[in-house]
Amino acid sequence: MTETGSGGDLSSRKVEAAIHAFYRNDQYLVGAFGQYGNDTYAFSEVPGLAVTIDHYYGGVEGEAFFGNATIYAQAGAQQFRAGAESVDGLFGTLEARYFLEPNFKIEAHIGADAIQDNFVIENETLTTIHAGAGAEYRLDNLPISFFAKYDFTSTTSTLADSGSLNDNRFLVGAKFNFDAPTLMDRDRMGASLKPVETGVVDLFSGLGAIR
Repeated sequence: MTETGSGGDLSSRKVEAAIHAFYRNDQYLVGAFGQYGNDTYAFSEVPGLAVTIDHYYGGVEGEAFFGNATIYAQAGAQQFRAGAESVDGLFGTLEARYFLEPNFKIEAHIGADAIQDNFVIENETLTTIHAGAGAEYRLDNLPISFFAKYDFTSTTSTLADSGSLNDNRFLVGAKFNFDAPTLMDRDRMGASLKPVETGVVDLFSGLGAIR
């Protein structure tokens, strides 16, 4: 991903890996997760300069099944580390899914997270509210589904004097589904858990943008 500003281009590369352990029956799911990510930022105006940020997540999650509806919640702790310095915080997300048909799903989510920054500016807290909605439709008798989703995030700082950093994203795409015959079967018996997607839009570039 590349962003262009008055000072040049900021390019970023993101890598994520997650593991989930859970118990599931026909009424609910309970589990725990761990996740590691790495973001690398490079600046066109300073050749050879790159900043790497590692981030870690851990917490609990669960699902409850009500007919054609599923409620999914995640909560836990997060840490962002750049070299020997780090910031810590908490996050939580609540998602509702509803199956209009076994192969047609609509969903919406809302959540919040906060990180305590003590190495860029002492005693600063970055708080983010995020929300979104989407839909997914799978072709009958084929392992291909198409989706569209919209996500909004708003990050504010306790020390900021210039408002908030807002981010709007719209994504469309296709998925291959090999683990269940329908989207609803996947939700109840297949790979229904998600990696953590906190609302910290962009820790490195965002810290400067909202000040």
